[in-house]
Amino acid sequence: MFMVPTKEPKKGKDYRFNLEKLAQETANSLKPQRIGAIPKLAVLLGLLSPQFYEIYELCDGNRDINSIATELKQEPMQMRIAIDKLIKSKMVQVQ
Repeated sequence: MFMVPTKEPKKGKDYRFNLEKLAQETANSLKPQRIGAIPKLAVLLGLLSPQFYEIYELCDGNRDINSIATELKQEPMQMRIAIDKLIKSKMVQVQ
């Protein structure tokens, strides 16, 4: 795992990325790609938060992390953290 300070650390802790590529500033140009298909029903059943589902849906392999962050009005660092969590859950991969 790789430790990178976030702009808003939770309870004084830095986020530890599982994927080394996402720990670097250049990671904003990576293009995440969905793995498989997750139905909207997963959100309704509480298996996935609406925020993560929205991010998951935008991971089409054509958009980079910066454009996803811009579209959802989030900071790129926070988006890299969310993408890292989706990668850890094996829902997304990075090209």
